[in-house]
Amino acid sequence: MKASLRDNLFDEISIRYVNVIQNDEKDVTRNNLIYDLCGYMFQTRGQLISCQECKETVVCEEADLPDDFTAKQYTAFRNRGGLIFVTIPVFQSIREVEKIISSQFEDDGHYLVRDSYEICMSKIKVLNLCPFFCDTHRADSYPYLIMEFVQVRYHFESKRFQERNLAEVDSNVRQNFKMAKLA
Repeated sequence: MKASLRDNLFDEISIRYVNVIQNDEKDVTRNNLIYDLCGYMFQTRGQLISCQECKETVVCEEADLPDDFTAKQYTAFRNRGGLIFVTIPVFQSIREVEKIISSQFEDDGHYLVRDSYEICMSKIKVLNLCPFFCDTHRADSYPYLIMEFVQVRYHFESKRFQERNLAEVDSNVRQNFKMAKLA
């Protein structure tokens, strides 16, 4: 099923490639987090950039990015030599994917949706994204990166949900324990 999703995702996205995605996101904090997560994806999945041609399309140097790019400044400020700077097309594409994922998590009832991941992937398939990776590896690496990003975001969201709900349960248990002691 995962291979089928990946193949279908690539077929649909490759039809809709664009060169530039307009920046309509004004939330600087969100952009910084997305940019960091993009770098993290390539740091932890080194096999994606084992090819030199692929690496040139997704990873860049700090000097290659525009000076007014806030995420670059934030990453450079925290960099001690281990952070990865990704290219603008990668960031723009992942930012579009993040918009779909965020909209999926706006309603608390989304946790009850049975095929939430598949619904999210079907919305991502119709996005206009920038192409990256070399022609040889694009069919494998591009959908893999997007699917991994969605999985990481779902993992973060499930952790947030657990912390929020378990905090309520934990406070109720403490309150009930105190009341039982007083009785």
